[in-house]
Amino acid sequence: MIAHALPSLRQVELGGCWTLSNDGLASFVAPLKFLQRLKLVRCIQLSDVGMAAIAHVQAVHRSLLELELSGCADVTVDGILSLATFVRTLTHLQIVGCPGVTDHGLAHLCRLLALLQHLKLGGAGCTSITDSGLMHISRSLLHLHYLSLTNCADISDDGLASLASLPLLRYVELGACRSVTDHGVASLESLPRLQRLTLVSCPLLTNFGLQRLISLAHLDRLVLRSCENLIATTTPPTTTTTAPSVVII
Repeated sequence: MIAHALPSLRQVELGGCWTLSNDGLASFVAPLKFLQRLKLVRCIQLSDVGMAAIAHVQAVHRSLLELELSGCADVTVDGILSLATFVRTLTHLQIVGCPGVTDHGLAHLCRLLALLQHLKLGGAGCTSITDSGLMHISRSLLHLHYLSLTNCADISDDGLASLASLPLLRYVELGACRSVTDHGVASLESLPRLQRLTLVSCPLLTNFGLQRLISLAHLDRLVLRSCENLIATTTPPTTTTTAPSVVII
């Protein structure tokens, strides 16, 4: 087996391994004492049992820093919590298309993974995240640099305003935030290091909010997609040399 032949592997990416079982994953990761990054994409037979197997290994080695799960539909937040209990040094967590990510589960994850710098939650799995979930993130993840939450229709201005307590936040991506208005976007002016902002499907955002955004001191790129109340010809003021690159789609 590859893992036994290469026990010093630090990064592993497994994609489209449709026949990979929980037992197979357990056997694969068992000899990897130095594993730092694990990416699993569309491994459809994996479940929370597979996450428990990784947790068993990491309870001894405690080497994992980055975990990415995408399209592993039988892995739930409970499985990820079982792993996080033993890998509290994770700095990078990405969960896309895994069901059952709620505010309650997110609160537990944030308490266990206080060192996270990069958090991405997306797909059908995070439709239950609300302003309360964002507030859990803001209270616990003070080292966060990157935050991406897509398909989170229940996030509003209050949740966006809570991000102001994250002083290191540099990249924010929010998708399908249909209740976010110009007022909520304006609250992002409190983020001193914000460099990149992407907002997708925010129908209440207008050109007034856009003008507030392009005045942010450190913002160098602003992407707005499917925000139908924006006028696509809007450009940053020509009087400033520090205006960000603005993309409106």
